[in-house]
Amino acid sequence: MTVSLELSLDDARLLREHLARHIAEVDDELVHTEKRQLQRELALDADHLRQIESKLGRLLEPAP
Repeated sequence: MTVSLELSLDDARLLREHLARHIAEVDDELVHTEKRQLQRELALDADHLRQIESKLGRLLEPAP
């Protein structure tokens, strides 16, 4: 299933910035937790969020 969302360029940039900040917070939490299961879950979440952020970044790149 695919979901489409229409955003203005400014909204997409804002979303990407907030997503990047959230990824940094998840990474920080990952480093500071000692529970292995939580580390695995956080690492999976961070990886998934990076994939989404990357897709959004590609959409925001200027066309050649």
